[in-house]
Amino acid sequence: MDRSRILALLSLGVLFFHLISIPLITNIGIGLMLSVTLFDKTILNKLKTLMSNKTFWFLISPFLIFSVSTLYSENILAGWKLLEIRLSLFIFPLVFALIEIKRKDFVFFLKSAIVMIASILIVGFINQIGLYNQTGDSGYFYNDNLVSIVEKQAVYYALFINVALVGLFSLWNLGEIKKPTQKLTSILLFVVFIGAQYLLACRTAMLTTVFIFLGFVLIILLGKVSKKQVALLMSGILLFILTMTAVFPKVLKRFNSITNLEYKYDNPNPINHFNGEIKDENWNGLNTRLAIWNCAIEEIKKKPIFGDGLGDVQESLMKNYEEKNFILARERNHNTHNQYLDILMSNGILGFIIFFTFLVFLFLKAIKERNWLLLGIVCTFALACLTENILSRNQGVLFISFVISINMINIKKTNEVFNK
Repeated sequence: MDRSRILALLSLGVLFFHLISIPLITNIGIGLMLSVTLFDKTILNKLKTLMSNKTFWFLISPFLIFSVSTLYSENILAGWKLLEIRLSLFIFPLVFALIEIKRKDFVFFLKSAIVMIASILIVGFINQIGLYNQTGDSGYFYNDNLVSIVEKQAVYYALFINVALVGLFSLWNLGEIKKPTQKLTSILLFVVFIGAQYLLACRTAMLTTVFIFLGFVLIILLGKVSKKQVALLMSGILLFILTMTAVFPKVLKRFNSITNLEYKYDNPNPINHFNGEIKDENWNGLNTRLAIWNCAIEEIKKKPIFGDGLGDVQESLMKNYEEKNFILARERNHNTHNQYLDILMSNGILGFIIFFTFLVFLFLKAIKERNWLLLGIVCTFALACLTENILSRNQGVLFISFVISINMINIKKTNEVFNK
């Protein structure tokens, strides 16, 4: 078995144990990936070549700015803990830069990963059926409850689903799904993903799913697929969505609750929940974020160039909450709920420019090389960062750094799996 296949198998293992939330085995798997990568007779020559690899430096640039901001944090211990969470931003670019994944191994990995993400959703749904039968509460099928079996937050699993959808669409577009059984399986996977995305009820992720689907439709319209087939596909999806809305109506509450944009920091009421009564006097997902973002912007203005430092961001935010008597955010220890604002707080304008350049580099490289898989992943990540701190939690940063790196970089050439 060659190193490419070994790395593909280890990658699947790491992804699986990350998805089911067993960090110890996940870390052991990452250690094995590093071992396979570094124990090589030609490692010194590869490292020398790596130093001149522009793509590698762009990929690790977020980790580098976080490392620097840790050094000038007052609470340097908190900074090191956050930097440890983000270590995958360095490890995965290093691993996949030093071992080239062959096309067949990458396709094998991608197909297996998509099935893996869907299988966990199916198991989670079946598990909730038992709870529903015991209690009669349909709320067990929604939001975090759907993926509680693997201890994941809905917003992060919704991100996983969108990446899986991009992968599935890419496989379709490139003719990697040929056999009748593969086509049937891919349709079933698509139904699982759309249904689960609806039940997870994460608004930004659902909007991203719509963009992914429209992008896929545009690509196939530019190809050889007939308009009749496209119309049939869209009709089927519309019917499916209407059916889901009728059977699982509570998701609509997630959207009804964000019509109120006004807020008072000292509002003691809880946040509206899909499984309860929607009240105007309660907080909702949107006005909560608007209030938090205003606090974050105030803190950014205090140290706009370099920021607070990675270790001091949350402490500064909590002080702002105290000053405003922002009861909800203080009690829940809310972060910025926006990755861009978080980086502005920790690294200032200079760090933000580097991070934004990192995203633009990935975006332009994907377009230049017609790598639609990478383009979809980058756009999905960029949109998710609007409402969540994806890089502040292990379940987000490990996954996104992993999928970007494995699809992005090789020491000999940029990954061309989806350019052929």
